[in-house]
Amino acid sequence: MSTTTLSVDKDIRDRASQRARNDKLSVSAVVRILLNDYAEGRIEIGTRTTTENGFTETEEAEILKAAQETKDEKNVSDTFDNTKDALNYLHSKSS
Repeated sequence: MSTTTLSVDKDIRDRASQRARNDKLSVSAVVRILLNDYAEGRIEIGTRTTTENGFTETEEAEILKAAQETKDEKNVSDTFDNTKDALNYLHSKSS
C-alpha cells in the first residue's frame, strides 16, 4: 500500500476527526471509504445548482413540460376504479 499525503484545513480536519471518533472510525478510514465510493460512482462531488423550487434546471424543465402536457391532455392515461385495472393498463402499454 502506498501512502498519500493530503492537505486539509485544520477546522475541517478537527470536525471530521471528532465525527469519525464518534463513529468509531479513523479519519484515514473515512477518506478511504469516501474515495472508494467516489471511484465506484456511489457519490458525486460538484456544485449542484438548483432553482428556487429546489430542483435542478433539468428536473424543473421536465416537471413544467409534464404539467403543460397534462393541460394539453397529452400523455395522460385514463382514470381507473381499482388497482387491478390500472396495472392491466400499464402492462398493456409496456408490451
